[in-house]
Amino acid sequence: MGVLVWWLLPLLATIVAIVWLWWKGRTGAGEPGQVRSTKELERMRKAIEKPLPQKVERNSDSDAAGDGAPDPVAGDPRSGAA
Repeated sequence: MGVLVWWLLPLLATIVAIVWLWWKGRTGAGEPGQVRSTKELERMRKAIEKPLPQKVERNSDSDAAGDGAPDPVAGDPRSGAA
């Protein structure tokens, strides 16, 4: 009887997984771009209209060497700066 349980557990888990994948994969079930509510549509509109962050310009006076190499990042163990 114990052997039967060890054979049935993986079999049942496989069947449950197949049914779950079939249920999630059916047509019309959460397709990308499908809007289900006006609240979700309004949230997407606000996210699209949100301004992007501006590009941060580095101060060229801080480059003492003048070779145009980027400044080492503080705390980066690869840069050698502490």
